[in-house]
Amino acid sequence: MLSGLSGLLGTVGSALRGVNDVVNDVAETVSPGATSSETTTGNLISNGGVTSDLIAGLEEGDLTGGVADVYVDLTAPGGVINDLAGGGGLGIEGVLGNVLGTADGLLGTADGLLGGIGDGDLLG
Repeated sequence: MLSGLSGLLGTVGSALRGVNDVVNDVAETVSPGATSSETTTGNLISNGGVTSDLIAGLEEGDLTGGVADVYVDLTAPGGVINDLAGGGGLGIEGVLGNVLGTADGLLGTADGLLGGIGDGDLLG
């Protein structure tokens, strides 16, 4: 019975691998470089990323190993949520910097969005 379950998981994993490959192809067509391991998207969907590791766990019948690999993808140095308090994580700091920079540009605030609050003007 266990071998039957393992075979079923392998079949499901293979089908999901095909879907993941199509998603990667579409992502690369829409945004070249999107599946690079240096991007948040790539860390999630590329080969060696979160979805790939989960699928590999299914294909190999090693769900625990797949989940452990996903944990490493997310929390290890270079992972999506590694050291967020220190500005780490793939793409997170870049996205925040771009959003705040764009907002500053659109609003025309020379001192940033807070307009100098905390520089001694209002808070002493």
